[in-house]
Amino acid sequence: MEIENLFPTAVGQRQKESCFSAKEKMFLRGLKYIPNTSNQVSENNYLLDAPELSNLRQWIQEAVEEYFVKVYCPESEVSLRITQSWCNTTSKGQIHHEHTHPNSFVSGVFYIQTNVDDRIQFLKSTYRMLEVQTKDYNAWNSQTWWLPVEEDALLLFPSSLQHSVPPVKGEKDRISLSFNTFPVGDLGRNIFLNELRV
Repeated sequence: MEIENLFPTAVGQRQKESCFSAKEKMFLRGLKYIPNTSNQVSENNYLLDAPELSNLRQWIQEAVEEYFVKVYCPESEVSLRITQSWCNTTSKGQIHHEHTHPNSFVSGVFYIQTNVDDRIQFLKSTYRMLEVQTKDYNAWNSQTWWLPVEEDALLLFPSSLQHSVPPVKGEKDRISLSFNTFPVGDLGRNIFLNELRV
């Protein structure tokens, strides 16, 4: 039997080739953190607006544009603008609670420091009328799916996709920079009476 993948969720991955500059490292090391639900979050939640991270922001913006064009194939002049951006630090034994990113279209995570077995877990949020016990899990029958993460890697995904971080097992703090985006330009169509100019 041939099985079609209908309505898949696109998760983009991109690896950064060059390392952080001394200026970027000093800026990131100097961040102040406050308690989050189950880990720590930076006090500054507009990090990518900082001049010290302008090169990183440009690289991320290029990746966001590539993802947006490949996945959504916009017909009109519309792009995604990075809105808020912040760092999370998760220590050994800590988790990052399940969540989505409201008021955002595409969200991303850039990994600054990771352990060998660090990963991100995505959760399927569709209603299941009946639950069949599964013997072999795959992309069609799984309710959760995890991806390994590594330093200098970027993940992009729809902001509505629920995700979390399982307990960190390694000795190093897991440090990631997360961000949201919002469309700028013409959305919808005038003729369909759903046009929105942002």
